[in-house]
Amino acid sequence: ARRSPRHQPRAPRDHTPLAVYPTPTAKGGVLVTRADRGILDSSAYLNDSLVDLWLRRIIAEDFDAGARARTHVFGSFFLK
Repeated sequence: ARRSPRHQPRAPRDHTPLAVYPTPTAKGGVLVTRADRGILDSSAYLNDSLVDLWLRRIIAEDFDAGARARTHVFGSFFLK
């Protein structure tokens, strides 16, 4: 019997760090890996790291000081 692609073993993900936003020393920085970057090249859904990165970038670069003070982004990483 032939297995469907859904049940094929996955290739190992490349967790090599590409960037940390806003900076490696900032509180709450988001790590983006090569695997995360690969998702952008495919038609896959965005993962938690990419969504968190985009929300934090919008708040840091597009919001004024008053809006930043009133805004908090909750991450979706509850288990590590």
